[in-house]
Amino acid sequence: MRTRIAALRSRAKASYHVRSPTGREESLERYQERVGRPVGDLTWYEAFALLRSAAILVRMQRLLVEQGQADHWLVGFDPVPPRLLELTAP
Repeated sequence: MRTRIAALRSRAKASYHVRSPTGREESLERYQERVGRPVGDLTWYEAFALLRSAAILVRMQRLLVEQGQADHWLVGFDPVPPRLLELTAP
């Protein structure tokens, strides 16, 4: 059971930043071609989505602890993805 939990934790950490098979820039170019207009700067939208996801994760962690499941793999998961720190850096 503990090895399964460890595997889930490592998989969750590895999938924190989802990469497109074509890459971020190529995906944006393709999207712009399909909609027929430029998308502009997406930094605010990306940061907001990451922050919202982090808030949901924190709430889930608190609920798990309140229910006595403090050893759940999700409780030890860092809610702030590195990409959010990159986007908000001066």
